[in-house]
Amino acid sequence: MRTSGVLNVSERRDRKMMDMLEKMRIVKKTDADDSTGYLEIEPEYEPVPAPQAESPQDRLASFFATQPAPAAPASAPLEPQVGSVWDDEPVKGLDTNRFTEVRELYALLGMQTAGPTTVYLLEEYMKTLPDSLPAESRRAIIIKLVAAAGFDFDKLLGDGVDRVTKLTEHASAFAARTDEVVARYNSEIEVLERQIGSIRAIIDERKNLHKKQFLSIETEAKRLREVLDFITK
Repeated sequence: MRTSGVLNVSERRDRKMMDMLEKMRIVKKTDADDSTGYLEIEPEYEPVPAPQAESPQDRLASFFATQPAPAAPASAPLEPQVGSVWDDEPVKGLDTNRFTEVRELYALLGMQTAGPTTVYLLEEYMKTLPDSLPAESRRAIIIKLVAAAGFDFDKLLGDGVDRVTKLTEHASAFAARTDEVVARYNSEIEVLERQIGSIRAIIDERKNLHKKQFLSIETEAKRLREVLDFITK
């Protein structure tokens, strides 16, 4: 607990934030402060009307729960062919043959990287609230702030879902392209390994031929030297 009556910079900032939220009728003061020095938030909030019976949080959780894991696509056996696989495939949509920063991916997808119509507005609201507040209180305050500012909460949430969907699709396409490249080069490696085995066999055969020829000549040369040595002595 704080033993001094003087608030530090962080506490003054958080107290100012809570006072502002109170003026917006989003929170209410109580007679007692909690141990962290933050004003206690009234637990009872007016329900935020939703166009659907299912809450936005439940819809977001359902989206992630129903997303299938990317499966490796079945592909026909690739014909071994030494060469580059980076330039022989036309690019359809996002380029899966190079690294692309997320900001560039958004630009190619025609999506903004910031702004009041994106899910990042919710992130900015999250950053302004003290971490000491319960998660449920922070969520309720953010929903009320969005409504008070005149923004569509469902559209902001939908923007986040859309981004996750498109990023996941690109990740799946990138993984499929990687599998294709690896499979093709592995096939080429198998062809090259067979070629290396054949070349090594040719080398061994040549060495044996050389040895056989050398021994034959050496034997005959030794025989002739013995005859010449005998005659000339």
